[in-house]
Amino acid sequence: MWSSRGGVVYIVGKEEKQLQDSLAYVHQVRESAVDHAGNWGDVIVAPLNSMPSTLKDAWLVVEGGND
Repeated sequence: MWSSRGGVVYIVGKEEKQLQDSLAYVHQVRESAVDHAGNWGDVIVAPLNSMPSTLKDAWLVVEGGND
């Protein structure tokens, strides 16, 4: 939702594969959105060690688990 309204979304993770899989999922969801008329926000992929600075001004944080 945040991204669909133009907000920046950060994906933070410890493994490169995890980050790339997450980014691919975001692109997949966006491509399937048939009624989106606005501009998508940027999606920024960042390493785990950047989390304190990345989340400093975050409005919402979602933590995912392993499948």
